[in-house]
Amino acid sequence: MYITAIGHYLPSYRVANDYFLNINGLTDEWIYERTGIKTRTRAKSDDNNNTMGIKAVRNMQERYNLVFSDVDLIIGATYTPVDTVATLSHVVQKDFEIQHAKSMSVSTACSSFLNAIEIAHSFFISGKASKAIILDSEHNSFYGNETDPKAGHLWGDGAAATLLCKEKSRDDNPEILDIDTHGLAHIGKGPDAVYLRPADEGLVMPDGRDVFIHACTYMAKELVDISERN
Repeated sequence: MYITAIGHYLPSYRVANDYFLNINGLTDEWIYERTGIKTRTRAKSDDNNNTMGIKAVRNMQERYNLVFSDVDLIIGATYTPVDTVATLSHVVQKDFEIQHAKSMSVSTACSSFLNAIEIAHSFFISGKASKAIILDSEHNSFYGNETDPKAGHLWGDGAAATLLCKEKSRDDNPEILDIDTHGLAHIGKGPDAVYLRPADEGLVMPDGRDVFIHACTYMAKELVDISERN
């Protein structure tokens, strides 16, 4: 598969290491020596994981003058979602009116973006897709604890979008030769080493109890029709 376009979005507001001195006692020199980080970007108050993802896709579209009507797969990759139902991939599909794409999200911590590419590769091999938008958006400042001297200074916000195609569109398209990932949850403290456990309003259905009133009816009818034909 080939990378045929890329886009990004970074918030304009940057936070320097000096900011943390009065927050968690860490100096610029201490942070830079151990991490190489001098500044990190922070999302604005009216931005979130989904809006940053949309802006990254729009940046990619404008840079390459793209039409997404033939995109048949959208995968959002993030461990800091704003919504676990209306996910990153779904809001992009709606915003850009990509009608015939499979849409899903993957959350595997730092490996989310690589795993999303690996999933797209599987779809390409199986013949179920040929053009995929892979987008990674992280809103760490929304969940992060800046007072934590162990991790409060490590995170930043931003988003990136990549258009992957089974066939190349130009001779200079970079080719992905191989991708192979492995879970590492069995090493060290595993899942207990880093975690994010959001709990707020819970699952909400603002449009009422009848949202899914016909879902099972239609599904059952389709199954009956298939059974009768066979």
